[in-house]
Amino acid sequence: MLKIIWDWMKKRVSSLWEKIGKDLLLSFLIGTFVLLSALVLAVMSSESVEGCVSQLLGVQDTEGVSKKYGVLKALVIVMGGVVLVMQAWIANKRAKAMENAANEQAKANQNTEQGQRQERLKNAIEHLGHDNASVRLGGAYELFHLVEDTKDLRQTILDILCAHIRRTTGEDEYRKKHPSKPSEEVQSLLTLLFVQEHEVFKGFHINLQGSWLNGANLHGAHLRRAFLDGTYLRRAILGRAYLQGTNFIGAHL
Repeated sequence: MLKIIWDWMKKRVSSLWEKIGKDLLLSFLIGTFVLLSALVLAVMSSESVEGCVSQLLGVQDTEGVSKKYGVLKALVIVMGGVVLVMQAWIANKRAKAMENAANEQAKANQNTEQGQRQERLKNAIEHLGHDNASVRLGGAYELFHLVEDTKDLRQTILDILCAHIRRTTGEDEYRKKHPSKPSEEVQSLLTLLFVQEHEVFKGFHINLQGSWLNGANLHGAHLRRAFLDGTYLRRAILGRAYLQGTNFIGAHL
């Protein structure tokens, strides 16, 4: 049992000295403290050492106070200063360790959040390609909610949603089925992106080139500097729409 305890103590001490050895300042402070402690013991037990130390420190006999007391007082004051420096060093190390731990945790949280955003983006895009219109619209709303949380994805997601509108309305089957009025899915997206929540995409690039938007309700829509080249907008409602700088080259009006 004693051997086990002794081995454990040796390992702990060895580990401690290994850590101390990596920091020169801590090693110097501990060495200084040990040296001062040894000097205190030597002064208390040897008059010759007391004489050398008193001469070194310039301590003289004063009325009512012995030279030994003066030497010990000086040594203790120095030891106290060393202890204070060690405490400050340890506190600084602890603060840095806590700061590093906090930074690592923040990075881990950021990586986790980024991974969750990528997963949400992937799932929403998969839903956007579903055969069912309701599922596709749900995927579009998933993308929009992701935009609300992540500003740096706004242009990317707006491009995806605009591409979805162009692709959906570009199919012959869709155009035959909705010759003069958009489907509920397309109209809902147009209203969400450019009327109800237009501030979210303010200043971003809008590309609806060649989309089939005949009869679309774009009343009050914010389509500044949008690309509507070749877009079909026959009988579309554009009252109070914001169209400054919008490109209508080849558009069907």
